[in-house]
Amino acid sequence: MATKTKKQHGRDTAVQGTNDSSVVSKVSAAAQGYVQDSFLQHFVCKTSRRTPLINRGYYVRWRAVDHCVKTFLHITGNVSRRQIVSLGAGFDSLYFRLHADGALDGAVVFEVDFPDVTKRKAALIKGSPTLAEVFGPHLRSGTGPLCASAGQYQLLGVDVRQKSQVEEALCAAGMDWSAPTLILSEVVLTYMETNWSDDIISWAAKRFPQSLFVLYEQIRP
Repeated sequence: MATKTKKQHGRDTAVQGTNDSSVVSKVSAAAQGYVQDSFLQHFVCKTSRRTPLINRGYYVRWRAVDHCVKTFLHITGNVSRRQIVSLGAGFDSLYFRLHADGALDGAVVFEVDFPDVTKRKAALIKGSPTLAEVFGPHLRSGTGPLCASAGQYQLLGVDVRQKSQVEEALCAAGMDWSAPTLILSEVVLTYMETNWSDDIISWAAKRFPQSLFVLYEQIRP
């Protein structure tokens, strides 16, 4: 991968910052009863109550993605192996919610994001008794891109634009390319140039022969 320019690094840092703002908004929506999620609070140091419009926006986002993910898990319920690949996952609590619902039988969740983001997430998971308890003694630290691993959960620190590195990291984490796979991109592609986003979608379509691509994005906000 070519060395990033100072301008590119600044853009990437700004994009990573949207994760912190987003998780605070999700916590606000949960605190006000818009969504049911007891895990999000463990990913923030300071809470902030958002406006009703923002809370409602995150409610719609939460319901839309939750519906798609649970529909995928339902229609693949008789398959011995199915996978969820979350691109730009940030501090999302999807795995923890699905685990609490008992919805992950035969499923593996792979989360991919910038190394700085995933390292912070791994540290928060290991530092929270509530989050760490979900994995029990199975949670372990990885090497290289693998920040945390626990059988059904693989947290990978890779820039999603670097396809070869993403592919290599997924292979090392146990990806089954032929298994039914849901690829989730939740407010991620909008932050990159069109050629990058087109490339990611094209790569996913070619690499996963049995897949669904769930995309949630801002359209002309």
